[in-house]
Amino acid sequence: MDSYNISTERGLTVYGCLRRVQLADAMLAMHFAVEDAEILEISSSIEIDLGGLEIDIALLSRMLRMILSWGSLEKQPQLIGI
Repeated sequence: MDSYNISTERGLTVYGCLRRVQLADAMLAMHFAVEDAEILEISSSIEIDLGGLEIDIALLSRMLRMILSWGSLEKQPQLIGI
């Protein structure tokens, strides 16, 4: 456990699996390593439209930066707009 992790509703978990995370306006894009996306049984690229939701984008950005920069440098994703 040397980095952040991503877990699914089914309990599938992978550590350090994101390659790139981008936050632009109200769109959050997460790009996973293909092999880790297969383990999680999800697409390797996911986009979440945050528009219309009552989300503090600045706070979300700070928290993502804090969480995703924890642990091993080689497992930290490229952060764009975060």
